[in-house]
Amino acid sequence: SGAVYLSEQHLDLDSIWNEYGSNNHLRMNLRVLAQDEGGHTNTVNISIDLVRFVDQVVRFDQTRYEFDVVESAPFNQTIGLVNSASFYPPTLGIIIYEIIDGDDDDDLRLDYLTGRLYSSGRLDYERKPQYTLTVRARPSTSKLGYSNTTVLVSLIDSNDNRPRFDRFEYNTSVRGLCPPMSRV
Repeated sequence: SGAVYLSEQHLDLDSIWNEYGSNNHLRMNLRVLAQDEGGHTNTVNISIDLVRFVDQVVRFDQTRYEFDVVESAPFNQTIGLVNSASFYPPTLGIIIYEIIDGDDDDDLRLDYLTGRLYSSGRLDYERKPQYTLTVRARPSTSKLGYSNTTVLVSLIDSNDNRPRFDRFEYNTSVRGLCPPMSRV
């Protein structure tokens, strides 16, 4: 058995970052010497990756995105692109995009790698004329450091309803002479 002694030296991480760090990431390599009561020693190398905590590692280009799409848009039609502008440090991986609220019927999809928003089903203005989505971007290796944005998708109505008659047959009478195409 042995004893571990820690130095009481204070590390000023802000000073270290200003001098050595970049993109809120710093790797410290330490060499630790251990000695037991009998004078036997051993050393080990320890690498520590320090990541400066930031509230949002990922930030969107905009706080709100608005797109219009015709309700008759084909399946897989691109509606728009939701982008993130900032991402650091690179050690946290790639950015993942996801719809976290606002599309209970799965009418829309978001490519998790590119942020491309597209139709995944039949859009119907009469059923749902507008979608208000909450979209999240986050690092692939962490649930922390995410950012949310609002995406408003408005459907444009197209005349997609077939004409309907309430009855099979209509009867009327016309008195006198009427010019062609007169309203009866």
